[in-house]
Amino acid sequence: MGICSSHFSDRYIKKFIDKNISETFCDYCEDEKPSANFDKFYEFIEEAIYYEYVEPYESSAPYDPEPAYYQDRFPGLTVKWKYELIDELLDTYDYSIVEDVAASFPNDFLVERDRIWGPTKNEYFSWGWEKFKEIIKHKVRFLFFDSSLKTSFEDEYDESLNPTSVLDELRKAINELELIVYIPLHDLNVYRVRQHSRMEYISSAEKLGAAPNKSAKANRMSPAGISMFYGALDVETAKKEVINDSWKNSATTTAEFVNIKPLRLIDFTSLTEVPSLFDKANRHKRSIMGFILAFIGDLSLPVQPDDSVHIEYVPTQVVTEYLRLKLGNEYGVNGIFYNSVKNPGGKCAVIFADNEQSIDHMRLSSAQDSHLLVMLNDSIITEFI
Repeated sequence: MGICSSHFSDRYIKKFIDKNISETFCDYCEDEKPSANFDKFYEFIEEAIYYEYVEPYESSAPYDPEPAYYQDRFPGLTVKWKYELIDELLDTYDYSIVEDVAASFPNDFLVERDRIWGPTKNEYFSWGWEKFKEIIKHKVRFLFFDSSLKTSFEDEYDESLNPTSVLDELRKAINELELIVYIPLHDLNVYRVRQHSRMEYISSAEKLGAAPNKSAKANRMSPAGISMFYGALDVETAKKEVINDSWKNSATTTAEFVNIKPLRLIDFTSLTEVPSLFDKANRHKRSIMGFILAFIGDLSLPVQPDDSVHIEYVPTQVVTEYLRLKLGNEYGVNGIFYNSVKNPGGKCAVIFADNEQSIDHMRLSSAQDSHLLVMLNDSIITEFI
């Protein structure tokens, strides 16, 4: 009995089938197509399911002579019927494949291997992040990390990560996912755009770099009064991130900056989806990906170009400060790469550098140890809009 890859959207299932062609006829297409043997395909699917799920009794779930009623008899026990789970994982339009796989599967009911009670592990982390945001915005801010308050935020039913542990879990996730990237000397080209009056002439790193602390407005990763260097990896993205279309008869000045020291940045742009259960090389990352993707989504909140206090930025500001100080001290982290919300596909960078840590190229010979970036003066372009 043969099965071809055309029935699936998961690229790892397709890849497995295409690598294990042994049949010339697909029984599901009822047509001659290069196909894998169904039994071998089934073994691949079964191994993946057992990586993350297990029969309830093996996870110390209470014995139930009528397993169909697990969740009614034991509230909080998260059980999945095999047909439901296999249908969800295979994501195929041909339900007969689901039926055939399920018919071969020995267990009628399954539970998540690492967490049988309450929410899934992904939900456990993601709900902890949501709780962290709520508390840091509306309840406690400056004393949030006082260890004596930890018990105040514990979930009575252990259904979500304690909010006080969120930052430490994020640090662990960054390490586990190997998100810290090394940028060699002169290897980062980042663009800054400043919108200004047509009467104003701007040509220095002092004016085109990060704002001075006294002028720094609240941003998605820095509160008012703390200066950081925000830029983009291409000019179009830099413009779209900055330009306020309602400011008529204004001008923009664009400049290119290059790193004059090796840097280490946390790269959140490479994470787009939770790895497939059928991706053996990366499926161990599944439990933390939902959590970290929720955080990345909040990094991309649009910035309001005004002086108002925007509490929706506070959680990511707190996280960024933690990463800047904690990972800065531990691993020498200098910034973050993140995806642009204004220009899908574009990439942005925030460098932990204030107004005094960028220097004009013509003054490079007098650069201090604290300088991280040089502005290429011949890259400056001013345009009227």
